[in-house]
Amino acid sequence: MILAAGDGAEKGLVFASGMAAITTSILAVVKPGDHIVASPIIYGESFYFLKYELKRWGVETTFIDFNTQDAANYIRPNTTLIYGETIANPLMSVPDMRYLADVAHANGALLFIDNTFATSIIAKPLKFGADLVLYSATKYLGGHDDIVGGAVLGSEKLIKKINFYLGLYGSNLGATESWLLARSLRTLPLRVRKMSENALALAKFFEKHPKVEKVYYPGLDSSPCKDWADSQFEGNGYGGMLCVNFKGGQAEVDRLIKNLQIVRFVPTLAGVGTTLTYPPRASHRDLSPQELAEIGITMGQIRLSAGLRRKDCAVEADLLCRRLGLDTSKKVDQLSFGNRKKVSIVCALQHQPRLCILDEPTSGLDPLMQREFFEILKERNARGATIFLSSHVLSEIQRNCTRAAIIREGKLIACDSVEALSRTSARRVHVQGELTVSTLTEVRDLQQTGSGASFLYGGDIQALLRVLSEQKITDLTISEPDLEEIFLHYYLDGGEET
Repeated sequence: MILAAGDGAEKGLVFASGMAAITTSILAVVKPGDHIVASPIIYGESFYFLKYELKRWGVETTFIDFNTQDAANYIRPNTTLIYGETIANPLMSVPDMRYLADVAHANGALLFIDNTFATSIIAKPLKFGADLVLYSATKYLGGHDDIVGGAVLGSEKLIKKINFYLGLYGSNLGATESWLLARSLRTLPLRVRKMSENALALAKFFEKHPKVEKVYYPGLDSSPCKDWADSQFEGNGYGGMLCVNFKGGQAEVDRLIKNLQIVRFVPTLAGVGTTLTYPPRASHRDLSPQELAEIGITMGQIRLSAGLRRKDCAVEADLLCRRLGLDTSKKVDQLSFGNRKKVSIVCALQHQPRLCILDEPTSGLDPLMQREFFEILKERNARGATIFLSSHVLSEIQRNCTRAAIIREGKLIACDSVEALSRTSARRVHVQGELTVSTLTEVRDLQQTGSGASFLYGGDIQALLRVLSEQKITDLTISEPDLEEIFLHYYLDGGEET
């Protein structure tokens, strides 16, 4: 009922997988001797089923490009079905669904549309004349990488017919998966809209990248399908999927995959994290080299699923890498200590946190990089980020920091402007020592100037984290693995409420 309401359908069914939904629905409406017109730019298993498996049942499929070929010219007297996808996998093309529906119905055929990449949040195919909407619920409908399922939505008459074959073939969705799917649908609008926003930002980023040959995304002005997308998506976004062709071909893709740090290489899509896959060896692995070439899938192609991270994280990380002179072609374990430090800086700052804790962040950096790093911190601070850091680079502290705390043997000796402290006790601006619980009240004074201030601190990170937890600061970025361990130990093992 929830799914049917979202798509404006009379009835719906759920299945054990997306392919179960597709195959069962098609088998319910065709018989030996029938003919199907379909786009070749569809999910690889769907293509294989239509081209090879249905042939064993005596059903023939003609594949045409809906964007360049007129479906009306391929209709036969025995055509019973036109099949396509709202946003085609993996080249993100968008068909004119209303025209396809008119052609189908004028010839006594049905129109089935796989709406997996768009969901009802982006487009409603039934509104444009489709007879049945199909989904892999494993993807956006599930959205958390924890279920496998499928769904179909349409008229009560058609769903009743398909339901008979659902029971016959035994492709029912389990109770636990059904419960998980219902849970996921509560956040579907929020997830799809954010992922669409992020995908558009990624598409624009890759379109300008010197290593990229072509970007496939219906929201780009360069997309030949943008007009159809605009008219059918009605301002709801363009989906969270994009496809990228690299100039360097398979070798470039291999290097990219080997150096992934945060983005995951997985065969599925539409989870909360950004992921990528390699269509020639994943979703379309059953296709021959000739079939791949005919569709437009190259060996230098990746398909990206935009996650829920901030849309500017990828761009921000790239800019930080360039400013710090970081060689992104190498894996982290191949980098020098100084470059590994740069990686930790990028990981800490790419999400533009409100609060950043940095323990000796410039160690291992040459003087030019130290100055550049402090400039980056100063820019973040001007945007409203609070920055806590300890550093021995007194010249940069004096040039960039607003206030400083001097701590010795667990005692807060001074907390004043850097300028004032530098005049009276320049050598004592950074003093090693432990910040004990007895000094917490005084250290809270560091918070009084608000999130527009920068601070120097010295001492125990655990105590500082206690201060931050008492201040109920929740957006926390840790720059170093050892600090992360302290954070996890304090909050998880310590049993404190975050």
